Amino acid sequence: METLGNLIQAEREKKGYTIRFLAKKANISGSQLNKYESDGVKKYKPQILTSISKALDLPPNYFQQLSNSEENSSVISDERLFMIFDEVTKLQLSDEEKSTIAGVLELVKRSHMVDQVKSLLL
Repeated sequence: METLGNLIQAEREKKGYTIRFLAKKANISGSQLNKYESDGVKKYKPQILTSISKALDLPPNYFQQLSNSEENSSVISDERLFMIFDEVTKLQLSDEEKSTIAGVLELVKRSHMVDQVKSLLL
């Protein structure tokens, strides 16, 4: 299974960078980068993932998106949610796509309201 650490290492090696070189370019320590590549980190820090992404000339949130899916968590930070929303609003979407997204958001809102009512009744 490809892990986030494997992907960071693969991108680094694709560029021909050493751990030391990439760490310096990302403004982090070599040992910290080594921990990220060896999956020795319990909770990935978004700012470090962004630094690594930028140092590898990848989109700033490249590894952060992967870490969110890898954590297998239903919890998402408000900051991440706003970032996703901001990214979506910058897309050139058709009216149909906008309508679909609005529908999904409405369902989420209604579902949350139903859960709140259920918790009050129980």
